[in-house]
Amino acid sequence: MPILGSFGAGGKGGYGRGGKKIYALDFVVVAGGGAAKRGGGGAGGYRVSYGCCSVSALELETGCYTITVGAGGAAGAGPSYQSANGGDSVINPAGVEGTTKISASGGGRGNGQAGGSGSGTFAPFSPSSPGAGNTGGYSPPEGNPGGDNPVGPYLANSGGGGGANQAGSNVVPCGPGGKGGDGKSSTITGSPITKGGGGGGLSQVGGSAPGGAGGGAQGSTSGPQSGFAASANTGSGGGGYGDGATSNVASGGSGIVYLRAPSSAGLSISPGCSGSVAVLPCGEKVATFTATGTLTIS
Repeated sequence: MPILGSFGAGGKGGYGRGGKKIYALDFVVVAGGGAAKRGGGGAGGYRVSYGCCSVSALELETGCYTITVGAGGAAGAGPSYQSANGGDSVINPAGVEGTTKISASGGGRGNGQAGGSGSGTFAPFSPSSPGAGNTGGYSPPEGNPGGDNPVGPYLANSGGGGGANQAGSNVVPCGPGGKGGDGKSSTITGSPITKGGGGGGLSQVGGSAPGGAGGGAQGSTSGPQSGFAASANTGSGGGGYGDGATSNVASGGSGIVYLRAPSSAGLSISPGCSGSVAVLPCGEKVATFTATGTLTIS
């Protein structure tokens, strides 16, 4: 990932303005996962350039950029236990010539809601179809749909939430709720990391439904049991639960953003609690944002 240019003011086609350098930064952007209800929560959208031959790296001038990390969807409270979608994660190089904003869509909340990945559904209730994934309409897609309960309302189990790499599983006769779809792996940090697992569906019969790889939360195993929360900074969906729960902690996991720059670039993050910068053995640098902050490239 070399320097792409160092040019005078007024340059076109991605040239630096005012003598600024331009660097190519690869990215992995994961949005916040959706909270569950009966169906497992959908994972946050997953956008990637690193290791993906069809998506170009961002060409960024030296300067400051806002990096937004989407919150995990909040678990519902009160009689309706209405859960929430996850928040979008965004790299915003506003005003930089020749660049575009990179955004990943928050995961869909249970039941059957669309998002970066969609949530699973519970057949007796509306909507009666799983939530769609890839609400941003990106290519390649940022996520997958949730799972369904095609075996009928007499089986009070729910589909799993969609994951970044796989759709949520459907309910099967005599089995548990649907497994959450698996997340997607990347080596942008130098080691394999998997993010964006869908939450497992509610299982009132048949045993518990696991969440998808990459942090998806397990679904609960009976109506009165509270759901399970996805881990922070995984972009994963919460685990499904029933209406009889006296409390609900089935929130989605917050997102995360990675940016990988050449060794010649200087990277820093503010405030420091928003993330960290690591130098790889090859000299390249990786900025990891675990909360919203500012990236400075020098």
